[in-house]
Amino acid sequence: MNESTSDNDLARVEAALNTLLADHDPAIESYEEFRGHQFDHGLAWVHHPEGHGGLGVRAQLQRVVNRRLAEAERALVRERMAWIDRHAFGPMIGLYYGVESDAIARACDALSVALAQMGRWTTEAGWLAGTTPSLAEAVAIPIHIRMAGLERLGFDGALTDEWRAHGVRCRALPGWSAVEWSTEQTDEFVARFEAFRRKRRSRGGDG
Repeated sequence: MNESTSDNDLARVEAALNTLLADHDPAIESYEEFRGHQFDHGLAWVHHPEGHGGLGVRAQLQRVVNRRLAEAERALVRERMAWIDRHAFGPMIGLYYGVESDAIARACDALSVALAQMGRWTTEAGWLAGTTPSLAEAVAIPIHIRMAGLERLGFDGALTDEWRAHGVRCRALPGWSAVEWSTEQTDEFVARFEAFRRKRRSRGGDG
């Protein structure tokens, strides 16, 4: 195979990948659904003939396909982790350290909106960034762990069915028992921030 043919084969694979990823997200669609689209685009086994899951190019180019698809999945995980840190943990901190009722209410509203969005992410594939648990779950699990304490600290936002169902799935993961809080840990968590609030209020509020 000459260099021109090799370059043309790579260009065909990359063009097919661009089209596939523009129309379908491997982190959101079910494994079976996405692999079906991958087959249709000739990217299941690139060395197979067109119409049979391939493009009729050399088998080594399958590594290009596998690398691009893995990168697409990782990019979504990173994006979701950053979103959770900004939009969920920010309001949680506001709730922890809020003193005035208006500040606490604003934090509750923002957290409720964030949890609803996180729940919506799970409707397609069951998890926050794909069809299997990812590092996005590792970031979100502390929220599930703290929910009882957050409610005792004043969180009164509605929790969607999707967010609650995600919590059920997280609790079924093998490592949940190692991170789940006891009643005593939740009590200590709540008491710490209630003491902070009392101290701040005695000094004159949030300011």
